[in-house]
Amino acid sequence: MAQQREDSTSSEMRHDWLADRWVIMAPQRSARPNDYVIGPARELDNANCPFCVGHEDCTPTAVATYKHVCHQGSNPANRQASCLDLWSVRVVPNKFPAVNSNRKSLVEPASFPVPMEAAESSASAINLFQRRDLTGGHEVIIESPQHLHSISQLNQESARLVFTAYRDRLRHWLDDRGSAYGVVFKNVGLDAGASLVHTHSQLIATDILPADVARATERMELFENKESACLFCRMAQDELDHMVRIVEQTPDFIAFCPFASRFPSMVTILPTNH
Repeated sequence: MAQQREDSTSSEMRHDWLADRWVIMAPQRSARPNDYVIGPARELDNANCPFCVGHEDCTPTAVATYKHVCHQGSNPANRQASCLDLWSVRVVPNKFPAVNSNRKSLVEPASFPVPMEAAESSASAINLFQRRDLTGGHEVIIESPQHLHSISQLNQESARLVFTAYRDRLRHWLDDRGSAYGVVFKNVGLDAGASLVHTHSQLIATDILPADVARATERMELFENKESACLFCRMAQDELDHMVRIVEQTPDFIAFCPFASRFPSMVTILPTNH
């Protein structure tokens, strides 16, 4: 049998029938720039970092910018007055998106040619080669105009603006654009999938709800039906009653290590009020 080569340059979803989950395939992301080299640990020259102030033309046009006033006593390692007039936090479309931005149908999967493998096994009622378009948005939240490597290097006001950007952009995609799901995530280091060291986060919004998120929603509804209470409120109160796994506590939030953590150092943050 002749082998087929899959040539794909845009994102799509492929179904893993065994695990019953959809996986994002985004071959175009292999073309993104990289600050790292394989071999002895070192970083490439950052003089041309596309996320630094003054290099705005190296990224797509910003969809949102945030500024704050730098007070005289501020740590110069966090902010420099010369860049504050431009921006403190900048949100741009990802130049190498994992999600297609064109708005197609959010309900019906796209029509794809049937792969040779599927055609040869057409006697089976189950198609093991299901695929569909994935539309939504993929953005980069650049957390500082300076070439900092960690959000922990920001002062409190700068960090607040980062989280304000998270909130605003999630609202944009979920409320204004009608996406089914949105998530903010951060990769740090080459092993985690980061390609640039300049501190940044990413936001992905999609037209489908991941199976694990849908399952969590069902579990929350089940708990509420049985207990007539919010699962998160109960979880927060039980952790506060035991005071065993609390990492940090404020009047409005608690951070704690879950009773059944899925991996080391996992921390859950919940509001203390519904």
